[in-house]
Amino acid sequence: METARKFIVSGIVQDVWFRDFVKLHAIKLGLKGWTSNRRDGRVEIVAQGSSQQLDELASQLWIGPSASRVDNVVSQSTKPEVTLDTFYIR
Repeated sequence: METARKFIVSGIVQDVWFRDFVKLHAIKLGLKGWTSNRRDGRVEIVAQGSSQQLDELASQLWIGPSASRVDNVVSQSTKPEVTLDTFYIR
C-alpha cells in the first residue's frame, strides 16, 4: 500500500547538494515525489511509496551529503498525490 510523508529538514541543507542527494536516494528506493528549497533555509520533501521505503529515506535524510549538517528532520503523514510518476527537484 502506498503512503506519503512530508519531511522538513533543517540545518546546513541548502547549497550543499542536499536536494540532489535526496533525489538520488529516493529514486534508488523507488519513491515518487519531490524536494524543494524553502525560503527559510530548510529543505522540504514529499515522498510516497511503502512505509519501509519511506523509513529508509528518513534515515538517509539524517545523514545527508558530506557538506551538509542536519540538525532536525520533521516528518508527517500527508495525502498521496496521484499525478506523481517520478521523483524530481522543484
